[in-house]
Amino acid sequence: MDAFMQFIQLLYENLKIITIGMGCIFITWVINRFMRLNVATSSATKYPVTFSRKSSFNYRFRKRDRMLFYGRKLMRKVTSAVINGDKKQKLRKRDRVFRFASKFLRPQKKDFTARPIRRPPDAFLEADTSLPVSPKSVQLLNMLKSIRILGHFEIPFFLDVCKHIETKRFAADQFVFKDGEIHDCIYIVESGRLSLFIKDEKFDFEVKSVGRGDSLYCSLSILDMIKNQARPMKNVFAKATEESVVLQLKSSVFNDIFDKYPESWTRTVQIILLRFQRITLATLYRYFGFTSELSKTVQLYRIIFLLLYGLNFQSIRAVSKLSPLQEQSCKDFREIKSENEGATPEDCTASENAFPTFGVSTTDDDSDIFQVAIEELAKLFGMKEASFLVDKVKVEKFEPGIMIVRQGSNELQLFYVVSGMLELLLESQEDPDVLLPISIVQTGDVIGGLSVLSGEPSFFAVRTRSFCQLAIVERKSLYECVTFLNRIISEYPRVVVNVASTAVESYSDFVKEFDMAVEWEICESGKALYKLQNEQADALYVVLSGRLRSVLTREPGTREVLNEHGRGDVVGLVEIWTLRRRSTSVIAIRDTELCKIYATLMNFIKNKHPQVLSNIIRLLGHCIIEQQQQTVSAVHREPLAHVSNLNTIAVLAVSDEVPLTGFTVELWNALNSITPTELFSSYTLQDMLGPTALDKVNEYQIITWLNQQEDGNSIVLYQCDVELTTFTSLCIRRADCILIVANGEQEPMVGEIEKELENLTVRAQKELILLWHDSTDRPRRTAEWLDLHGWVSSHYHVRFRDRVFKQRNPRRMLRYKERIIRRCDNRHTDIARLARALTSTSIGIVFGGGGARGAAHVGIIKALKDHGIPVDIVAGVSIGAFVGGMYCLDSDVPKLIMCAKQAFKEAASFWARLFDLTYPVSALFTGKALNRLLKSVFNDVEIEDLWIPYFNVTTDITSSEMRVHRSGKLWRFTRASMSYIGILPPLCDPLDGHYLVDGCYMNNLPADVMRSLGVRTVIAVDVGALTETEFTNYGDSLSGWWALWKKYNPWASPVRVMSMAEIQSRLAYVSCVRQLEEVKKAPYCHYVRPPIDKYQTFDFNLFDEIFNVGYWHGKTLLEEWKSSGKLQEVFDGRSANLSKFAQREKFKRGFAFTSAQSFTDLAAMVSKIHRPFETSLDEISEEEGDDRIPLDLIHTTSSSSYYNNNLKMSGHRVVISRDDVDQFDKLLEKSGCAKEHYVLQDCYAEHKDWRKCKKEIDALRKCMKVEDRTESADNAT
Repeated sequence: MDAFMQFIQLLYENLKIITIGMGCIFITWVINRFMRLNVATSSATKYPVTFSRKSSFNYRFRKRDRMLFYGRKLMRKVTSAVINGDKKQKLRKRDRVFRFASKFLRPQKKDFTARPIRRPPDAFLEADTSLPVSPKSVQLLNMLKSIRILGHFEIPFFLDVCKHIETKRFAADQFVFKDGEIHDCIYIVESGRLSLFIKDEKFDFEVKSVGRGDSLYCSLSILDMIKNQARPMKNVFAKATEESVVLQLKSSVFNDIFDKYPESWTRTVQIILLRFQRITLATLYRYFGFTSELSKTVQLYRIIFLLLYGLNFQSIRAVSKLSPLQEQSCKDFREIKSENEGATPEDCTASENAFPTFGVSTTDDDSDIFQVAIEELAKLFGMKEASFLVDKVKVEKFEPGIMIVRQGSNELQLFYVVSGMLELLLESQEDPDVLLPISIVQTGDVIGGLSVLSGEPSFFAVRTRSFCQLAIVERKSLYECVTFLNRIISEYPRVVVNVASTAVESYSDFVKEFDMAVEWEICESGKALYKLQNEQADALYVVLSGRLRSVLTREPGTREVLNEHGRGDVVGLVEIWTLRRRSTSVIAIRDTELCKIYATLMNFIKNKHPQVLSNIIRLLGHCIIEQQQQTVSAVHREPLAHVSNLNTIAVLAVSDEVPLTGFTVELWNALNSITPTELFSSYTLQDMLGPTALDKVNEYQIITWLNQQEDGNSIVLYQCDVELTTFTSLCIRRADCILIVANGEQEPMVGEIEKELENLTVRAQKELILLWHDSTDRPRRTAEWLDLHGWVSSHYHVRFRDRVFKQRNPRRMLRYKERIIRRCDNRHTDIARLARALTSTSIGIVFGGGGARGAAHVGIIKALKDHGIPVDIVAGVSIGAFVGGMYCLDSDVPKLIMCAKQAFKEAASFWARLFDLTYPVSALFTGKALNRLLKSVFNDVEIEDLWIPYFNVTTDITSSEMRVHRSGKLWRFTRASMSYIGILPPLCDPLDGHYLVDGCYMNNLPADVMRSLGVRTVIAVDVGALTETEFTNYGDSLSGWWALWKKYNPWASPVRVMSMAEIQSRLAYVSCVRQLEEVKKAPYCHYVRPPIDKYQTFDFNLFDEIFNVGYWHGKTLLEEWKSSGKLQEVFDGRSANLSKFAQREKFKRGFAFTSAQSFTDLAAMVSKIHRPFETSLDEISEEEGDDRIPLDLIHTTSSSSYYNNNLKMSGHRVVISRDDVDQFDKLLEKSGCAKEHYVLQDCYAEHKDWRKCKKEIDALRKCMKVEDRTESADNAT
């Protein structure tokens, strides 16, 4: 065999000489054959003319007779040719020779049946540009409805609102409202443009610009107007940047019609709070890293008041026999009393009614405390009778350090602090296990109102700082809580406004400014978020819910899907911060909620809070890296690559014969083992929310509730009805991906609902699922199913037992779920493979090319099987394409080994090679022997009919590009991927006639292609020959005679110089080698190379030996992965907050931050926010929490100032209202002491200790002309 291989190598090296020699022999043979045919057919030879010499007469052939003779002869031949139709007489001798040669030499032409390439429809990549034409009155209603907080109202409400709309005209640079004015209007731009500005010391920042059809308003101001507490907007103003016509609607109108539409306004308040939490708070926290900046500086104002205007602590510590609650209440009372009044302990009990007690009674009796608590809650709710709350409120006691509410908890409860102190905490962006203190909740405060009204999980974590007594609005279930709140709202509709005002009161002015500048947008399905590529970027977007698709137009008519963006993804950040134009166009796959942040607003934030720059820069770097990684060629880029970050999946049956319930429950069970998943059908929804949950009037509630379920779970499965019902339409509209389930054993067909699917959505990703009984040997007619269903992103074959095919009744879903949840999961099932594909946790294996060394691939497969590692998708090149195809056809490892061994034996046959030799026009062999071998292994199987998804790679030498094959005849494209140049001729693509050769020339280990198809873990097995790098340095010139002498002279030192054939071969592998080095360094790729370097490419007779080498190497390697924990990472499930940039912390049920589910936690991954100051819990509790000011800094005054007479008590604390802050700001402005005030605040922010700011306090006191009556700590105590 070695001699034969050397002979083949010799032939290949001397190909030119052999070609010339064989050409000469062939030409000689053709000439000889032609001459023989010419002699045989010569008429002169058949009929010789002889003349007898014995004749006595010598006839003379006269010229005229000769001409007559030849003329008659010619006429006879023409007549014979016309009558008999003898075509051979008309052919020339040269044509006869060519026909003879072509009969033996020209290959037989075959008719190929090629299916056209399936392409997505144009609507898949294009935005819907149709605009409905409507009269002006309808346009006005649409403009009002475009305001998100008013979008749910009915037509009667809008008709009432339209009566109060006024048309205003503004000239260029004219103020719409000024700084310090009450902003109580909603402005809708009919023409022109308005701009919103925020003042920051010396500069005015334009943070928002609205054009025609857009609106300008402050949702929190509307909340104030409903409550009749209109407040001026500080440091905010708006003006027209050009001549504009604006529709003005005063917010006071809403207060007038509140009583007329109480339920609608209740929803409005809920939407305002929902917007505030989901967009404003969550964006500032998750993306900009703000924590302590979210809370209002009223605590700081309170301390400054105490430092400036003084308290008398001399008699605070007087010992009395009062209870602890009475003592604390008395202490607070003395703090308010003037020092000259000489308050005594008796004054405390005698003056209980001098200020509101807010839950502090003169006795420790629990019944009294409970009674006071419900009375105070009734006052807060605006209820006349407190008896309504008796059976819904309970008072509980908590020790210090108890976590009452966890961040992201769904416990919708309302807490009233009867006594004690609570802490509000947020998870650190740097370390989620660290909780950062935000603010202190004191006696008399109410918390939980934001979550209760908006329906969102808790934004903060709440922990007790001291011993606390809390009045809790009790609830046993979500449905009971909603019912209870609805009862309150129906009888006391303004309770919602009261609770809402309390919920947003504690947030800083910066938060409210951001809330006004940011926009909450809805991009309808099919509409373009921005459709003009290369347009100027003016804003970035955060996806709250829904899905977007980025499309790149390379040239007119050529579009390519670059990426898809799910909830939490940031769109347009790179263009904003690099001042570039839009690089892509973005369309909405389904109805998508977005948070729009203008570039001007970003500039304002980075100027006012420079500490966020490091966070944004790191985030920007990750976005740029993500774009650079999207370098996979458009030839093999398919929508399957964008399956990641799916949130909602709709499951649709082709017919009622499909066991949809059984399939959906099995899929739910498989998904739930990877990531938290919830399953809903129309029946389960009605069982949970009532029989009228799907009615039109409850659309807002059901959509809000479904949003919460999507936020609380990583994936939500919607099982559609068999008919096109309201629930089915709702599911399809909300789906990121649609699974079309069919019974593969039936005739290919299109369901009735699927026919209507094109009218509902054409842009959502669609997957075809074909169900088979587990006894089926292999799928069939898959291509017909795909052709009927138009464009689907991918397809999967799923085998089930007969019991699953019997589960068709959706009403028995819960019973089936209870039964299946107790079953052990099997990673190797088809449904588990589908679940990993939908969650982007698939495991793929790539087999490289290497000839006979590919036997090691079979050993690696056996090692993976022994260690229980499933394979979800297979790719191969050359021999790897052959081994991978056999594995996908039948994953039974013993059968695979036997089949591969037999194939290698036939490939090693000497006689098969000998009889396949041919004249080397393109290659040494004809390829017929390999074709017969592949056909015997794969028969007539299509790639679409394989159980495991599969693709192979070839090199298209016609168009000089790489080709990825995921459809067509398996044997044909495997043969193309094995067509090594010079050995086998190129294979003609039956679709376009392009020449396809071995894929090793472009990419011998296509792990990058596997990654682009959405696979998280890629195992790449390389069996290629090592590239030799040791060559002789022969200088600047090379003599061939010198190299020849060195080669054949036994006494000369050997040299290693590349021949012309080697140089050509190296040039062919340049792209492959570069790609291989990138794959080795890729973090997603597990590179495996068995020790098979000593085996040659044609050692097919050494299958057993090479197989054992691959198996033991794979077994040893997997044992190392198992001991190091690397193997467990392969099976780790998808995080609920999976993003494109990184895998974040594991999802925990009941401890999920909703906005974290709605937003990608990018800030926690890519940056460490350098906060201006970090305050420990002890520092907050001592300095800000209970107003314990260092006594050596306490200054008192005997003058009867405004603050000595007007500071109020709320339970155990001094209450500084918003009016007090405004009054203090006016006093600062009037006295010209604002600078000293800011210096004092900066000092505290820097040192976190008031003792170190005594100089600044004295400066502010001196500026405000406050008398200095400092008392030492000893005298004070």
